[in-house]
Amino acid sequence: MTVKARAGVPATDKQVEFVRALAEQVHGDNAPEFMLAHRESGTFDDRAETSKVIDALVLARRDAGRRQARAEGDADVPAARYALPGADGAWEFYQVDKPTKGKWAGYTFVKRLYGSPGDFAQVRISRRDARDILARISEAEYRDAERALRGPEAAAVAFSREHGVCAACLAPLTDPVSIATGLGPICRGRFVA
Repeated sequence: MTVKARAGVPATDKQVEFVRALAEQVHGDNAPEFMLAHRESGTFDDRAETSKVIDALVLARRDAGRRQARAEGDADVPAARYALPGADGAWEFYQVDKPTKGKWAGYTFVKRLYGSPGDFAQVRISRRDARDILARISEAEYRDAERALRGPEAAAVAFSREHGVCAACLAPLTDPVSIATGLGPICRGRFVA
């Protein structure tokens, strides 16, 4: 007895509309051509095939977000902890994370830190506020008796001076060079162009 292959179940209107919305985000002005090509190929005649297109578009949108984040200058601020002067003159502390593996690889996250090293409470910051903080870190200035610093290194050294630990790895600063520069010998390389 031969079993006839069941025809694919057509995509729902909601799925097709979601594909259209994603295509506009990923392909912009080329979205109508993208939709036409998939209609003509019969993609929307099968829910499973339509789901594959949705998955591919979601991945493409995520990759576009990563590229946009890099274009906005996130790449200029290394993963570390930073101190910035607050509106009231007190220091505000931040942590910048840049995962290199997993589904968040390529993204930049900024958290506000409260407390002290080893016991920091971390508060997530919105993407818009994170962009502002990253810009402030990029423009930071720090002066001491021996030198004047600008950019992320300045904000990292300010953190190190306040806490006595390396801003990148939180190791205690013990040798004279690390204490003088405000960063550990290995982590200092993150800030040298």
